[in-house]
Amino acid sequence: MVNFSMMTFLFFIVLPIGLCVLEIFLSRMDNKYIGLILPAITFIYSLIALLSFATFDGVTTGEIVGSMLITFLGTNLPTLILLGIYFLCRENMRRKRQLDKMNKQDLG
Repeated sequence: MVNFSMMTFLFFIVLPIGLCVLEIFLSRMDNKYIGLILPAITFIYSLIALLSFATFDGVTTGEIVGSMLITFLGTNLPTLILLGIYFLCRENMRRKRQLDKMNKQDLG
């Protein structure tokens, strides 16, 4: 039987690391759009969180907008991290292709 601390460990440590490794794998594929799948999923999740935002009586418009902004930015942190991984991997692939191209020109 799995206890609560093990589930917490899996959710907060193993899952994010696994998603980052999966993003690296997907970003290195030849099709550049496959690497954008996980950032798109996390962005859609942030929109769902924003659309399910609840307000209460006596709350000002400024407080609502501020809370919605914090919710949107907070739920988009995984999106930003995954996009950063995606762009780093694609940039490294582009550099490698350019080096290979230069090496072929030097040999030829």
